[in-house]
Amino acid sequence: MNTDNPYAAPAATVVSSGVPAGYLQNSQFGQRLRLSARLSIAYFFLSIVLVVAAFDGNLLSETATLAVEFAADIAFIILLRTLRDFLVRRFDCRKINWPVNALIVLTILSFGLSSVLILVAGELASQLEMLQLLLLIPYGIATFFLGLKIRKVKAVFPYLSGFAHLTMLLGACMAVIVLVVLVVVVGPVWDILLALLLFAAAREFKETEPVS
Repeated sequence: MNTDNPYAAPAATVVSSGVPAGYLQNSQFGQRLRLSARLSIAYFFLSIVLVVAAFDGNLLSETATLAVEFAADIAFIILLRTLRDFLVRRFDCRKINWPVNALIVLTILSFGLSSVLILVAGELASQLEMLQLLLLIPYGIATFFLGLKIRKVKAVFPYLSGFAHLTMLLGACMAVIVLVVLVVVVGPVWDILLALLLFAAAREFKETEPVS
């Protein structure tokens, strides 16, 4: 209530235009976005460690590398699911389901191959490494279509457009094997944009909370 005028109506919370009814009242999802935004920072550093380890074979043992990859993959899957739910609930972007599901399946499959690789050697190991490399093609295609679906969202939201275009670029670099080296540069920038997008989504909930 306004203390200057006891008869005035309580101040209403300002809600962004175009927000679906009831979306910002889901406090549990708001908390999930905040946790995922923080998780995205951890995922960024895990990804950096894996990139450095790929260039410096002495940085981590095979077991340690696999453990870091496992943590990064779990974080990535959680972040993908949160991103999907955010886009569906906030923008009704339901066509995003198939590329997200495809990326989750391919991530699990890739980790499975990594787990087997530390147990085998010789020609079989070379064949599995080639198979893991070829997985980048469907992985890149799914990533490209993820960005394409996000790009079709008409609403204006912080970082969303840039994230969509960078996701398409990242997917193209993965799908075209000769450009895969560019993933080392584009990947960390994508991680940062994902974190910024999730923090912006979480902030939208924070701004609508009543001031005590």
